[in-house]
Amino acid sequence: MGSPVLSEISAPSVTPCAPDDRRPRDHARRQRTRVRITDALVARMDAFLVGRGQSLEKPVEIRDSHMIGLLLRRECTRRKTWHYGYSFQGRRGRAKVGNSPALDVNAARKAAKVLAAQVALGIDPVAERRKQRKEYAGEHTSPVYRLGTFVEGRYARWARAHLKSHRDAYSGDLDRLFRLKVTRHSAGSAL
Repeated sequence: MGSPVLSEISAPSVTPCAPDDRRPRDHARRQRTRVRITDALVARMDAFLVGRGQSLEKPVEIRDSHMIGLLLRRECTRRKTWHYGYSFQGRRGRAKVGNSPALDVNAARKAAKVLAAQVALGIDPVAERRKQRKEYAGEHTSPVYRLGTFVEGRYARWARAHLKSHRDAYSGDLDRLFRLKVTRHSAGSAL
């Protein structure tokens, strides 16, 4: 009735794993498997996840089997976002493609193909977006960016291409346009 002797304690037998042997790790791997994402699956994603035994209290991702790297992430707030996961120069990256109601499955796959093409050409999509965002922010927050520079620069180019009145003003008919506006205003006030 004392403690068991070391020889009496049976060591767990080590047997090779059979292909149908399910380990806890396989359960997690099975949940990460890719699924052919369709618009119907996106619409009933909550029921799909509950059917797989996953909690809706934490973020969950479903990976697409049709477009490798594309995944749909469901947040706790029920927001669904498309992402594209990739590997660039040995490091993993993830680029946001868009939100689920705004992008359907086919549009998300097309956008993911564009990102995949950038990676194939040696361009990191996330670094490229950061660079563009920084350039845009620098352009729009500099002290030079004022209403006058906007009107003389970007707006003037757009107006020359799209507004007939702007083309008339630049063609030398400025006095005619001014008289036309003055007569409209004076006729309106006289009534």
